[in-house]
Amino acid sequence: MSIKYILTFQHWPMKKLLLVLFVLFGIQSIKASHVAGCDITYTYIGNQKYVIYIDFYRDCRSVALSSSQFTYYHRFQASSGSSQQYAPGSQPKLIGITEVSNICKNDVPFCSKVNTYGQGYGLERHRYTDTVDLTSSTIKGHISAGRCIFTPYVLVNYGRTGQSSTKTLFNAEISLCNLSSPKMAYNNSGDYVSKPMNKLQCNVGNYMSYGVNDPDQDSISYVWAKGKTSGYGTYMSYTSPLSEKYPITCYCVPTTTIKCTPKPEDFVPKGIYLNEWTGDMVVTPYDCSGFYYVVVEARQYRKDSLGTYQYMGCTRRDLAVWTTDLTNSGSNKSAYNLAPKVDQEKNHRVCAKRNSSFDFSIKDSTWSGYQSYPDTLEIEWSGLPKGAKLSETKKAINHYEYQFDWNTTLNDARDHIYPLRVKVTDNHCSPPLVTFRTFSIFVDGGCCDTFMLDSIVHSGSGTYKVGDYAAIHTDSIKGYSNARYQWQARSKNVDFGDVIEAKPYSGVKSAKLEVDSIQFYHEKMNYRLLASNDICADTSNDVTLKLADTCFFVHIDTVIVHDSIYHHFFDTTIVTKWDTGYVQVYDTITTEYFDTIWVKVNYYDTTHVNVYDTSYITVEDTLHFTIPLSGSSPLITSDIEIYPNPTSDKLLIKIGNYLDFLSYTIEVREVGGKLMESTTINNPVITFDVLKWNVSSGIYYLSVKDPKNKVIAVKKIVIDVE
Repeated sequence: MSIKYILTFQHWPMKKLLLVLFVLFGIQSIKASHVAGCDITYTYIGNQKYVIYIDFYRDCRSVALSSSQFTYYHRFQASSGSSQQYAPGSQPKLIGITEVSNICKNDVPFCSKVNTYGQGYGLERHRYTDTVDLTSSTIKGHISAGRCIFTPYVLVNYGRTGQSSTKTLFNAEISLCNLSSPKMAYNNSGDYVSKPMNKLQCNVGNYMSYGVNDPDQDSISYVWAKGKTSGYGTYMSYTSPLSEKYPITCYCVPTTTIKCTPKPEDFVPKGIYLNEWTGDMVVTPYDCSGFYYVVVEARQYRKDSLGTYQYMGCTRRDLAVWTTDLTNSGSNKSAYNLAPKVDQEKNHRVCAKRNSSFDFSIKDSTWSGYQSYPDTLEIEWSGLPKGAKLSETKKAINHYEYQFDWNTTLNDARDHIYPLRVKVTDNHCSPPLVTFRTFSIFVDGGCCDTFMLDSIVHSGSGTYKVGDYAAIHTDSIKGYSNARYQWQARSKNVDFGDVIEAKPYSGVKSAKLEVDSIQFYHEKMNYRLLASNDICADTSNDVTLKLADTCFFVHIDTVIVHDSIYHHFFDTTIVTKWDTGYVQVYDTITTEYFDTIWVKVNYYDTTHVNVYDTSYITVEDTLHFTIPLSGSSPLITSDIEIYPNPTSDKLLIKIGNYLDFLSYTIEVREVGGKLMESTTINNPVITFDVLKWNVSSGIYYLSVKDPKNKVIAVKKIVIDVE
């Protein structure tokens, strides 16, 4: 690719950007002979039990995947580094195979035959599960011996491309070091907010997410990590200039390096960007036929009873990534496409008790010379804070503008962010380009907006004669930390300025201002108290002192030179400086922007049982569907998984954003309407014991109801009992 074209991207025709020839199904298919990646997540289901989810990602062009191709291990490690590991007696159980490719609606799936070699350019998820009981004697023995970091991992019988090892290792971690503390005795890794994106378009910005939705609301830190190979402590090697922190050959200025300062908001993003608080990743691949490994670890931390953050565990998304030229050198004009772009700043900070309001937009640019019409856009998003509102201010085919508004309270303050996640799909078929971006909103409970200046009061009636004494004060000042005070005054023609410590004033830098000899130069004066610390500033309400006899006004007005000397001097050197150093900078930080478009809700309901004759594996199907939050605008949704289906004993229901649906009800009824079981959503995983129903085999109906008892979703489940 010519350097001058990418440097002048916005001024040159887009077709000049892609000069590298690339055969889409040539060299890439040769590399697709192994597992394309893996996530290991976990959910606490109560009674000291965890469900481990192992999600393998298989390129649909590669060989079929079966449980014989990997080994499952439990590993326990102490803080000293000593560890023990073993293969448990039972292996994980396959509960479902699902295509997770980005596909336009009504399009034919890329993976037309499940778990079959030589299919399309898509990606399958093979989900396995294992239940771990912490009360088992083996695990209790490890914990009592100080080996309290539990690591479930799998060792796959395929090596990473370009590595000498013939094995690949994937893992997660759970801290079991504080089981005696109710607050620290459990952890949920959370679910990944997006499907894995393992095929990236070169020469244009790619916007993806490695973030997780954590039901425990822990503080999460996202970091680059090394891929693992033949053993737990054995890592893959990188060829310079690549490393775990720079895993993809990306566009930089100058182009002689890939380690430039990331600029994810540029029209052509520079460098490789990972947001450590949200898991967002942005990159413009420079190589149109590259093959890379990208590993991001999500580490979870929680405050203990002493207010100290403790490590709770982690999950890793370990993914093999192909960089491709989907335009195929111009032979396929429909593939010339730019990903939707979410404009404006993504990181926002607001003080508790203050309004946070942001404008933002989403736009999909057309590719000059190849796109006659703009792409339509669809959006799915989650994480809107409770009490916040999102308003659409402009709507076009490929351009939307919105305003985010949230009147925060002191209870909203916390030590980590609120992540508002947005997924935008451009419906440019096929495949469409998908953009994931996250807005981090930090509500600060330690800045000036938590100051509570009670009403300012004054002695006397509030009307005084020249020479009288007056005192102005606040009875209560709460929430200040290392605060500084300054009284300010405003007259008819002069805005608020600092009052100086000189006659007639004293106590100008305290909570009480004294005026020992009133000398107003107008018929009334307004006073207020300003409090500040090193972060920001806040002011009290105004209080007004008046002259009792306006005939003194002429006399006072003759000393206007006195007023000019003081107020002009302080307006210039203090008031202006204060506005520049605090007020304006503070506004810049908080008056920023947000984004989104309309919500599209997809329903998935696959109730059939698939039998795969390639390896003679019978897969128990998993129901996937989405429920809406009633009355929410814009729409809030949550993904739900129900498995196994059919079931003979237990029925597990996993709710993605369960905190938004705490007052909702899930119930199961037979065909005739008889209620089998009902429960209110209060956990991320709900378990029904089918055997307690004492029912026969057949079809039953599971429904989800909102707080007004309105049914918002109904799904068929199959019970198969002997």
